[in-house]
Parts: sequence; C-alpha cells; structure tokens
Amino acid sequence: GAISKANLTAEQDEIILGSAFFYLAVSGANEDNNATGDLDVTSDMIFTGQGMVATFINGSDLDRVFHVRNGATVKFRNLAVWNGRTELKGAGIYQVGGSLTIENCMILGNDAWGVTSFGGGIHCTGALTISDSQIRDNNAGDPGNMTSGGTGGGVYVVGNSFTVTRCFIANNKARAGGGLHAREANGEISYSTFIGNTVYEHGGGVYVEDTTSSIRNSTFRDNDGGWSGGGLFQGQFLSNNSDATILNSTFSNNIARAGGGLDVHNGSMDLSFVTVTENKADHADVWLIGNGGGLYKNSSPTAVVRIKNSII
Repeated sequence: GAISKANLTAEQDEIILGSAFFYLAVSGANEDNNATGDLDVTSDMIFTGQGMVATFINGSDLDRVFHVRNGATVKFRNLAVWNGRTELKGAGIYQVGGSLTIENCMILGNDAWGVTSFGGGIHCTGALTISDSQIRDNNAGDPGNMTSGGTGGGVYVVGNSFTVTRCFIANNKARAGGGLHAREANGEISYSTFIGNTVYEHGGGVYVEDTTSSIRNSTFRDNDGGWSGGGLFQGQFLSNNSDATILNSTFSNNIARAGGGLDVHNGSMDLSFVTVTENKADHADVWLIGNGGGLYKNSSPTAVVRIKNSII
C-alpha cells in the first residue's frame, strides 16, 4: 500500500485521500510492520483528506488506527480518524517521539479500553500541535469501571510540548484528564472549548501535572471532574512542579467534589480576566462533603493562586 511504500523513502511523502470511508480490514493487533491491524508509519509523512466530514479513516474496532514510530514527523489534515480500539495506548493515533501535527481533523469515537491505557483519541510522546479540530467521544479506560481506567480520554501528551488552538474537545471520558491530560509536557491552549468531558478522579476538562501551561481565550463548560477539578485540575500528588497562567477564559457549569471549576493541588496559578461561574462542588458518586464550588486551593504551601480582574 501507499504507507508501506512511503515508509521506505527518506523524504517526506504526502498521501492524498479522496472523499470516502477507508476501513482497516486485516485483523492482527500489536504488529509493527504495517501488515496487519493498525497503520504503521515509520517515516515522515503527510495525510491529506477532503475535509473532516468527507474523508474517514475507520479502525473497524480491529486495532488502533495509526501507530507512528521511529520519531517520524507526521501531519494529518482535513480528515477524520474514527473507531479505533486498543487495550494499550492511543486508540486513534499513537505517536512515539518526533512531532505530530493535526489540522482541521476530527478524532472521533476511539476507545483505549485497558485499565492502564492512555489517550483514547491521541497518545503522543513527541511535540504535539492541534488546530481547528474536533476531539470528540473518545474513551481511555474501562467504561464499566473507571476507578482503575486510563487517562487522557481525548488527548494524552507526555514528555514534550503541546499547542491546542481553536479546537472543540467534547464528551470524552477517562479515569482522569477527560479532555486532555498533559504530563511533563509544557504547552498552550488558546481559543478552544472543553465541554461535557467526564472523569472519575481528576480534571474533567483538563489535567496538567509537572507542566507549565498557558490557557487563554478558552471555555470550560459542563465538565465533570469526579473527585476534583471539574474544568481543570493542576498538580501531581508527589511533586509541585506545575504552573499555569490563565487569561480571558471562562469556567462555567462544571462539577466536582472539590473545585467545581478549578482545583489547584500544587504549583502556582495566575488568573487574569477569568470568569468562574455557576460551578458546583458536589457529586452523587462521591460521599464526602464538597469544597470550593468555583475554585479549590489545596492547603499545602506549595499551592499558590493569584487572581486579578476576575469574577468568581
């Protein structure tokens, strides 16, 4: 196929796809030579479709859809990655090293269903850039027992950098980090919406740990953070290396047992021109009394919050 041929070349190849449904058809997960199961990409490549509602690459529930290896630089644009399924990492796209760029794409309905899975839609250990895209209805973990499930329902990025711009991230599920889980990965979120994402533990919309992040001109609405951080959870229980700057953003109608809108477990957070409204510190599945409907700051001295020109 086109991918196998492109894997053999040194230059970056572009594969142009028409308006159609493309299905994985050969079963056999966990094979890395592009013979069975997922589509294995091992060299620099561009995949170009005709639009996110025109070109669909369907995993057919056989395996994850794409596995990008060897530190390749890969770009997806104008297409949908749909219906991938794996017990492991990245049911839609699993990128190992290198860089991954996603433009005007839809990452939809992918399921990393294992109890230690990460990244239902995308799992990336390289530099990640997503713009003008939708990350929707993905799952990380066992839907029947999210207490031991995976994290990063929509996106899991670790150990590198991330940029999310003009994206719609909605209705993803995980044990933690429903929309996005960033770990040891510094980055920026701007002009994006996180809505209706759900977790059992921490960070319904976003979970950042050991991360320096900037969030601006973004909306977090109707997310369910389970134990803590309906819209956003910052921190990690064994370190205090997280710092966030949030500007011109809104947190509304989110829910969690602690920090309905935001939970700052450790590290520093600066809020400027931020609206935190109609969030709730309560949860039917958590028996403890709620704390911090809008914002909850851990009592640890390693948690610092500075607020100016904002409404809470």
